[in-house]
Amino acid sequence: MELSILPAKANQPPEPVADLIWTVDPPLMKFLFGSEERWRRVFAYDWPEVQGIVCHKQTTLAMQGEEILGVLVTHTLEEFDEHFVRTRGRQGQNESPAFRKHLDHAFDLMAQLFPHGLDGSYFVFDLAVSKKRTTHGCRATTG
Repeated sequence: MELSILPAKANQPPEPVADLIWTVDPPLMKFLFGSEERWRRVFAYDWPEVQGIVCHKQTTLAMQGEEILGVLVTHTLEEFDEHFVRTRGRQGQNESPAFRKHLDHAFDLMAQLFPHGLDGSYFVFDLAVSKKRTTHGCRATTG
């Protein structure tokens, strides 16, 4: 079994990536988005963009053929600040006003919980691996 480690592409379906990211912290995700279904919709707004917290440009995928087995989302401090602003403007845009208000409040709370990084910081924002597969005997290639 061979794994490929590749940059994500905007035309890849966002749902498998969203599902893996949900597994990073389900209680937090449920607090923020309420349900996996809503998370998938909100995630899809950011995925095809070139600037955003969870856009394809910030994402590296571990793949076996067409199946996504792992996700890594990273940012420099400078990217993170700008991308966070972009994402906040998009997330929930097609959801109810009550949800948008909740999301704004939730992100304000999170900003209080997580201190701002030091200059030169590099963030591993999300790291998730599928439980469906084992990596025993896998050989990874990069592209």
